[in-house]
Amino acid sequence: MRIIEEILADYLAGEPLSKEEAAFLENRLMRDKGDKEFVEFWRVLRERYAVDERMGKDSTFAYRSILMKIRRKSRFRKMTWWSSVAAGIILFVGIFFMYDYLFMENIDSKITHLTSGKTYAELKLDNGQIISLTPDVQDIVHADSLSEITNTENMLVYIARARESGLKYNTLRIPVGAEYNLLLADGTKVCLNSGSEIRYPVVFQGDQREVFLTGEAFFQVARDETRKFVVRSGQQTVVVLGTSFNIRSYSQQDFIATTLQEGALQILLPDTTYRMYPGSQVVFDKKTNESSIREVNSELYTSWKDGYYFFDQTSLEEILSTISLWYNLTVVFEDPEAKSLLFTGQLKRYADIQYLLKKFEDTNAVEFIFKENKVIIKNKTNR
Repeated sequence: MRIIEEILADYLAGEPLSKEEAAFLENRLMRDKGDKEFVEFWRVLRERYAVDERMGKDSTFAYRSILMKIRRKSRFRKMTWWSSVAAGIILFVGIFFMYDYLFMENIDSKITHLTSGKTYAELKLDNGQIISLTPDVQDIVHADSLSEITNTENMLVYIARARESGLKYNTLRIPVGAEYNLLLADGTKVCLNSGSEIRYPVVFQGDQREVFLTGEAFFQVARDETRKFVVRSGQQTVVVLGTSFNIRSYSQQDFIATTLQEGALQILLPDTTYRMYPGSQVVFDKKTNESSIREVNSELYTSWKDGYYFFDQTSLEEILSTISLWYNLTVVFEDPEAKSLLFTGQLKRYADIQYLLKKFEDTNAVEFIFKENKVIIKNKTNR
């Protein structure tokens, strides 16, 4: 059976429920109807859905809006961890549910509370004007003879009005701990991760569509047989016609990783060129100029856009490198051996980090010590 967030969203959107789901929801509503926090939670959901309908949004949009907001408010974990250590394999299975409104739990912890999941961005227009973007501002943020720019929910949408000579560029900046979506004038959708920046034409002109990326983004490129789509990120150039792929190219990291989910890609690097296929990844070392291509599970590198992290026999060093960008953490390994510990599991992005790191500590393999925004990792397997 599905999780309760999805059942609630279907119920509000008028979607059919299975007999099992309908009975489960009825029992939950009857059981918790005296809970003031639950009643308030339910009221907010219904009002939100009603607002979407009054605004003329179709049922699919309203459904997705409700589901996204419920998921972001909820804290749900279902994790199975394996930690490969010298002594053998440690298996830990933990299943627990936490909902901000449904079940409020006061946890006494000395760990610093660090949360992420903000939907916020800054738009820099070609004239230098800066516009702050948040989901509560749903309006036209800028319009001229060339285009109309609208902020709706957590997406900035460009609509071309006309083409004229000379490209005008905008820049969308995403602070650390935030995320935002962008719909370009050609219909290409870009999901931007924490601490990222993209520079792009307001309206594409000429025989190619070219954008510039720093940080991480997932692209769903609108197909156009007459104009290739080009993404430049540092020393790497990605050329596509229409496809879905992820690029990770943070300035503070020594590599650029490009992962293809659908379609085909051509990667142009200083000393070589790669033709990519779905499920492949090209990694470029910025220090040595060396590169390689390998077959991967693309979900491991694209799941962040869907609100969770997925790891499969991934080193603790790589996991914390990813998480630190989201929570703005400085990571210090007191014991270098801890870097190579391997974990498998799935984590939601929208939660206090103390819940997240507690799952690692429960394996009895590592210990985390917080000092403000700095986390020190100790290896417990050698003790």
